[in-house]
Amino acid sequence: DYAAERRFATPPLLTDHGARSGLTVVIGPAERPHGILGAHSRTGRAFTPEDARFAQTVANVLAAARDRHTMEDRLRTSEVNYRALVDRVSYGLYRSMPDGRLLMANPALAEMLGYDSVGELLAAGMEQVYAVPGQRAALMQRYADADRIERVEVDWVRKDNRPIRVQLTGRQVRNSAGDIEAYEMIVEDVTERRTLERQLRHSQKMEAVGQLTGGIGRDFNNILTTGVANADFIATSLPAQLAELRPPPRGLRPPATPGAER
Repeated sequence: DYAAERRFATPPLLTDHGARSGLTVVIGPAERPHGILGAHSRTGRAFTPEDARFAQTVANVLAAARDRHTMEDRLRTSEVNYRALVDRVSYGLYRSMPDGRLLMANPALAEMLGYDSVGELLAAGMEQVYAVPGQRAALMQRYADADRIERVEVDWVRKDNRPIRVQLTGRQVRNSAGDIEAYEMIVEDVTERRTLERQLRHSQKMEAVGQLTGGIGRDFNNILTTGVANADFIATSLPAQLAELRPPPRGLRPPATPGAER
């Protein structure tokens, strides 16, 4: 009876509407309530425990509905954020079936492979992107018992038949029986990087050849220089009666001099 209640003040909303008695229960957990549910009467009434249990049951249904609505909102927000991440990331992403069907791909992968849209790439499937027939099947067999695939490089081909080199990282999705249901992979185009590495290795080889050639030239010059010195020594050591046998030293020097200068 609100008129006789002394433990708390009756809200004006109830007194303005002539409420005389009422029953109130908490909606949701007591530590984090969503609100309260009340039943009020303009006449005096003693509410029974059954009335309280019924009101609490209704409050629990309301709390469950509100929690479900909150979870659905969070799930939609999470899906939007996930899709935005997938669509904006610079790496290629895809999910494929063991038979080669593509279940999901992002715009970056479609652009990497030269397709006009993700839908066009999904229709093509994985078998169309491998440059070497049977390479995908061989990879599946090789990593059949692995949990993850780490930095595996393979040769792919774009829609315009231009080859590219890609690096794959990802995992196998297994069912409760342990069978592989799908592959979730991250794709990085490493074509330019590998081209630059080959060019660097070629440049280093040519530099090594140049250094070797220069070393051989210096060694040859040293030999020629020694030969000239020995010829001079022999020429000056012959006795006077054998002077006509002395070779002209200057005739031996010219071949060695240019090499020494180089």
